[in-house]
Amino acid sequence: MQALVVSVLGVVLLLAAVPLTERCPRISRSFPIQLASRGRVSPAGARAVSHSDESADSNEWAKWAERRRRREEWRNSAHERMRNKSLRQKRRKQESIAGTVERIGKKAWQESKYRKMKEKIQARSRLRSANLSTSPRIVVDLDYANSEGETRSLAKQLRCAYHHVLYSESPPIFALSSYKDNVAKALAAHGSENWVMEKYVEGLFDDGSSCVNKEDVIYLSPDAESVLEKIEAGKTYVIAGIVDKTLRNGLSLSKAQKLGVKAVCLPFKDLYPNGVKNHVLNVDTVVRLMIEFLKYQDWLKSFEEVLPMGKKLPVHLRQKNDSDAIGSSR
Repeated sequence: MQALVVSVLGVVLLLAAVPLTERCPRISRSFPIQLASRGRVSPAGARAVSHSDESADSNEWAKWAERRRRREEWRNSAHERMRNKSLRQKRRKQESIAGTVERIGKKAWQESKYRKMKEKIQARSRLRSANLSTSPRIVVDLDYANSEGETRSLAKQLRCAYHHVLYSESPPIFALSSYKDNVAKALAAHGSENWVMEKYVEGLFDDGSSCVNKEDVIYLSPDAESVLEKIEAGKTYVIAGIVDKTLRNGLSLSKAQKLGVKAVCLPFKDLYPNGVKNHVLNVDTVVRLMIEFLKYQDWLKSFEEVLPMGKKLPVHLRQKNDSDAIGSSR
């Protein structure tokens, strides 16, 4: 028994004395090169470990060095592009300010800057004083944005919508529901923390808010059969925050039916039945349409003011539809 133990111990000591690369020539060729290609050891260290197949080692070293060089070049060029873009934007802003000062004078420019600041303060004060007794509430439901691209696009549309609400003559109450997660982060990048608005972290009826009554809620949906004839004070109008590139029909209508509230559509189809491929509008366009209707109390004039050029009819079709609308109103 002692002889067996001594022989096994001798074999173990002998194997420990012989390097791994000499026992397994295949490992000596491949293993250091794999480590070098993954960046775990330097090519010089890999070459020091491997003793055979010098041509393979040199090829792997060249590939590793080329990848390292390209990665460094790409990183440096990306930083350079970002730095140049920032400098160009700063230079353009300075040139614009210098051109304005040169054109109208420094005193007039300072007065203009002060006037814009004063207008913004007055607009924020007007928006804070809005209440349901004299103004409607416009709520954008943010429960639809899924992908990162949709979230960014929706945040840009909401920034434009808030701008329209802020500088309107008689602003409605502006609110957001499902204000959380990625949508909240995207809006925070546009300064939504300083916006004058109501924010519901959960759904419109999930926050336990007593100021929202289902009987006074009207959900806007292009798939609804009923048409929105007028906008009334004290009512809550919900706009689906959908950035729909593929025209998925029925999303907002099914949400309204699930909530148990009334669903209506804008009179888009009645005014422009033949002029466009679809009747879906962006969130900021819908908000501006409602603001213009509060100003003019006329849907046709509001659509003419707000509707994008790509949605409008040719002149001869527009005249025909206008005459048909006038005849039907009589």
